[in-house]
Amino acid sequence: MLNYFIFKVIRFLSKLIPFVIGDKLCVGGGTLWYLLDKKRRNNVEANISLVCHYVSDGFSKKRITKLSKSVFVGFYTYLYEFFRCDPITPEWIKENVEVTGKEYIDEALKNKKGVIALTLHVGNWELGARITAALGYPLYAVALPFKNKSVSRLFTRQREECGVHSIEVGNAVKDVLGALKKNALVALLADYVPTDKGVKATLFGESVHFSRGPYALSVKTTSPIVPCILVRGGKKRFRLLFEKPILCDTEEACVREVMNVSEKLILNNPGQWCLFRDIRKGS
Repeated sequence: MLNYFIFKVIRFLSKLIPFVIGDKLCVGGGTLWYLLDKKRRNNVEANISLVCHYVSDGFSKKRITKLSKSVFVGFYTYLYEFFRCDPITPEWIKENVEVTGKEYIDEALKNKKGVIALTLHVGNWELGARITAALGYPLYAVALPFKNKSVSRLFTRQREECGVHSIEVGNAVKDVLGALKKNALVALLADYVPTDKGVKATLFGESVHFSRGPYALSVKTTSPIVPCILVRGGKKRFRLLFEKPILCDTEEACVREVMNVSEKLILNNPGQWCLFRDIRKGS
């Protein structure tokens, strides 16, 4: 139950603390976590190094360390932003969010097959779902349940309060198919590491192990995939990016297309890639 009370405290404090103070607290907490958690630190540095070796000029060890620290800080910031739950109004979006590629969602929805909004653990995927829903799109987010059921209910309630319908992994197929039939958006994570055999893909020249679900779903339903992320920075606090729709005849072709886009999105935001498993090992 300890985790539940920690999250409740974070939720309570996040609503009271303004961004200017909250951001500084996240820097301190994230940096301390980076220093204390050797296993996750090694995993994050392995992932950042994977990006590094893919870039022609590479990254120095100093830059890898700096980017890795940013990942830990970014995750604290993600929680703070998620639980703060400011009202997402058109005025708030105009002031805080630079939206790019919204026309790709509109184009994809014309097929009346729904859209698989495929995101990454980059920036703030939860807040990205909220903003997308606030833009007027019906959105269902498929989420991995926590071991602690009270924590799962807390996160589900937070999503629902902010206009995002929550679907738990494990009981998702029927609800996901129903959402797509309603021509809604279904948000999934491309870099989720499954417990089953999943699918093998190539990311930054290395073999990785990701979930098969989004690609099998797209091929079966002919629902287009729209890669998307919400990252911090740019002209405003956030940038919400939608990429061109992807619709392929085979799962293998879908995987290749999505990995190509994912490489670009991660390369542009390596310090916001909040994945704490070594993707080459799946652990």
